[in-house]
Amino acid sequence: MLAGLSMNSDAMNTQRQLIDNAVSQDVVEALNEIQSIAFWDVAAEKTTTSVMDVDWFNNEIGQYLSKVNGHDAVWILDQDNKPVYGYEGGRQLPPLRSRPYGGELAELVRIVRSGKEDGRRIRDANIETHRGAYPGSLGSNSRGRWSSHIIGDAGEAVILTVMTIVPVTERVVLRQRPHLIVSAVKINEQRIQTYADTLLINGLHVRPLTSSHKYSGTYILTDDKGQPIVQLVWASRRPGLILLQYVLPLFVIVTVIAAFLLVATFRRMQKMTISLIDKEREASFLANFDPLSSLPNRRLFMQHFNKLLAPHLIDSNPAMVAFCDIDNFKTVNDTWGHEVGDVLIKTVAKRLRNGFPDGVLVSRFGGDEFALVHAEKWLSVEDFGNRIQRAFAEPFDLAGKPSRIGVSVGIAIAPDHGRGSSELLRNADIGLYEAKDGGRARCAVYHRGMHDQIVVRKERETRIQDALEGSRFELHYQPIVDIRSACVCGMEALLRWPADDAAAMPPAGIHPDRRASGTDAHTWGLDHLTGLP
Repeated sequence: MLAGLSMNSDAMNTQRQLIDNAVSQDVVEALNEIQSIAFWDVAAEKTTTSVMDVDWFNNEIGQYLSKVNGHDAVWILDQDNKPVYGYEGGRQLPPLRSRPYGGELAELVRIVRSGKEDGRRIRDANIETHRGAYPGSLGSNSRGRWSSHIIGDAGEAVILTVMTIVPVTERVVLRQRPHLIVSAVKINEQRIQTYADTLLINGLHVRPLTSSHKYSGTYILTDDKGQPIVQLVWASRRPGLILLQYVLPLFVIVTVIAAFLLVATFRRMQKMTISLIDKEREASFLANFDPLSSLPNRRLFMQHFNKLLAPHLIDSNPAMVAFCDIDNFKTVNDTWGHEVGDVLIKTVAKRLRNGFPDGVLVSRFGGDEFALVHAEKWLSVEDFGNRIQRAFAEPFDLAGKPSRIGVSVGIAIAPDHGRGSSELLRNADIGLYEAKDGGRARCAVYHRGMHDQIVVRKERETRIQDALEGSRFELHYQPIVDIRSACVCGMEALLRWPADDAAAMPPAGIHPDRRASGTDAHTWGLDHLTGLP
């Protein structure tokens, strides 16, 4: 829009400048046309004779300037600046007792006689408005001077020119002040139409200063003193109209579409950014937390656990880790379904988290396995295990039915049971296995005997597997005697360990080391917590 308005403004300014140049050119042309008569030996001679040759003045001055050059009026002033000849409207005028154009003409006559301009606008700097002597072809006696300016007369602009009539050769000698030739060229509608045709300005015409109009182009014609005379109006060319009418709406539409797309893109990017942030948070959460229980997962648990196991910490603050397993969790899933199992996991997580202060980290390792770790001096191993069991003291709501669920817990203490996280977790898992083997719903603190028992059990399983693969088991039949009749009433088939094996398993199936392990002294269950018999 600004470009279109600027184009229209530039076009109007250009047309105004063209009109101003045309007016100034008319001033120069009027001056040149008068000069062709004023600087002429014959004209100088005719004005100095005592008897005026009227026919010569009519033919060579009046008719020539009026009909050939279009001057509206011509006067000849004598050495006293009084009119002695006049020609206007195609005829000679009687001698005038008063000067034409009053004070304006008197000012121009004074300029010519004195050779000094009074500060009016000079229409063409290439032609001086006064000279002490015409250079070159004028004789030394010549005092050729002139002045041509635009004046205002009764609301009409007039080009008024005054010039001395002087000879151009030495054969004519002026013995008195030269006569003056005065010319008036009116800038009327006819001349304005000439401007319009020459400059290709549509509808150019004159209007009074006070009149209102709807024309887009205006030019205030002023006299050479700067006073406004009339205004010229026309329908200005508007090269930016096409831009404003066609390009601007298209530009607005494109801008609106671009703004809409920009806003849509910005919103989409904003949504994508929010989505990426949410996904990043979700990924960070999934990397460190269990999605079902919202508890820290194994990864985050191990990071925290390894920090607690720093040598400068565990020597002053022993760390305890508990490995928990929900009793009969598979039965819950098989009986009520996995959805109920998930509800049970969430409830257990909430109870464990609420049962401990912030200093205890509660984590879910997966399935029905939970791990807890702390390094607080105020919490003893018995209190640690009892708090875990207390979380399972109240019945759980399983599919609308209150059910008691137990938990088996294995506890390991650093640095007594190890200094590495893997070793401590393995030993806590051994304690968990012992708690389940001792009847479930109880806690077991790891000790060396548990590890030895695991080793023995593993060796026993290996030996049994080897004996089966080598067919080394012996089949024995033991009679069944009816004590009433003292008769054999049946046979009991027994598969016995080879007699030649130094580590043969006794018939009772209990290893002698079992009672020496001291397991019962480090295991307690829910009955111990609640005081039940």
